[in-house]
Amino acid sequence: MSKRLSEASVRKAIADAAAGQTYDVSDLGAPGLVLRVAPRGASWAFRSSVHGRSIRLRLGSVTLFGLTVARDLASAAMLMVRERGDWPNEAWLERELVSRRIIEPPSPEPRPEPGLKPLPRWTYRQAMEAYLVEVQETLRPATYRDRRSMLKIAEMQPFFDRPVASITRQELSAVVAHIAKTRERHAKHLCEVLRPMWTWLSDRDEQQLQSGILGTPMAMLKPPKKRRVTIEQAEAKTTYLPPVQELGRILAMAQAAVMGEVMSDAALLTLYTAQRRLTIAQARRKDFVEEEGDLIWKIPQAYMKAGEKKPKPHELPLPRGAAAMVRRRLAIETEMAGLAAARRTNEDISAMRDALRRIREAEDPAIAATADSQFHMAIARATRNDYYARFVEFLGVRLVPPSSLYLKYQPERSHDAYTHKVSDEHDAVLDAIVRMDIEKARHAARHHMQESLLRHSELNDLISRDE
Repeated sequence: MSKRLSEASVRKAIADAAAGQTYDVSDLGAPGLVLRVAPRGASWAFRSSVHGRSIRLRLGSVTLFGLTVARDLASAAMLMVRERGDWPNEAWLERELVSRRIIEPPSPEPRPEPGLKPLPRWTYRQAMEAYLVEVQETLRPATYRDRRSMLKIAEMQPFFDRPVASITRQELSAVVAHIAKTRERHAKHLCEVLRPMWTWLSDRDEQQLQSGILGTPMAMLKPPKKRRVTIEQAEAKTTYLPPVQELGRILAMAQAAVMGEVMSDAALLTLYTAQRRLTIAQARRKDFVEEEGDLIWKIPQAYMKAGEKKPKPHELPLPRGAAAMVRRRLAIETEMAGLAAARRTNEDISAMRDALRRIREAEDPAIAATADSQFHMAIARATRNDYYARFVEFLGVRLVPPSSLYLKYQPERSHDAYTHKVSDEHDAVLDAIVRMDIEKARHAARHHMQESLLRHSELNDLISRDE
């Protein structure tokens, strides 16, 4: 968004930042000047390019200086870019702010007043630990683990005890270039981790005081350009791409179940869908939905690499082979109930009844969900077949959506009816197993599964309309 900024624009930006809004406004009154608004506060920034390379420099908070000074700084920076082909950096910004008496000139060895202690500046180690606390509180656990690992690699350890403000972009560029000689992707990833850390260190006044960093000196940190790879070098790379013949052998092994039922079906789903191992392992029964004769795998955002940034689940129509396998697994609950009716013991019946009792008595939805899972697990164990228990653990058997979430979208008068309906379905399955009536057990389990999938479908529609 671009417009001519005014003092009113600045006041609005401060209010919007306090309200948690995020946006950028380019000032038509001073080329290169940008007013940035984020939940952490409103600030001034300078953006331009020189020799095809982007320039990004944080000038300071709007509370540090106003629109007139910001335009003056942006004009000086743009003159530097256009006249000399150079780009402004942190040192230039510090000189400009000192000359305008906005900040005090740095003192080599400031003498603290009696009774006052000088504010210690962070070392790289201290800055890293403070930044990782922020990452752990705001980003995904996998992102936290990745950044913690990258910031502590052996190549960064010589910087650990140095003041973080004394570390220059040129020094880190040398480290990145050294890594890129043998691990280009690793070098690129290191840049992607270091840049946001330095941005955070200069993002707010508190971080600036502790780190001594102004602006974003690492915005230009980039790995060397990729080297041209010959065919021989490409063939020598360690990344392995299996040929079609090998994939065919794996498919045949999976279809023959030589790896065991669970691993074979997991391998089939991986081959047919090309999804990551974690996504396969976390697949849930309710994620598979029949739509107009096709079986759709609706993979939740949390199980994908982009995480919650994606606006909706990833919908993946399953090819015939994968759909047949999943449908077979969905039907296993019916056969499991029939086999349990034929083989159950009094101990099995007691375990099922105990689980249903805890479902009825539970006031916490999480406790009810645990008891529901234990009811299905008791049925699986009653079959005297370890495959069913492994199946329960692998794909999950929670056929009903959480009652608290389902009832959120239902009128209050229907709450008791919902509870009684689910309870009746459970009782019908248990009664048939107690009587050792195999056909009735299969029928009751099939009915329970169909009703539960219907509730899932209704819930998905209600949630979509609510969003």
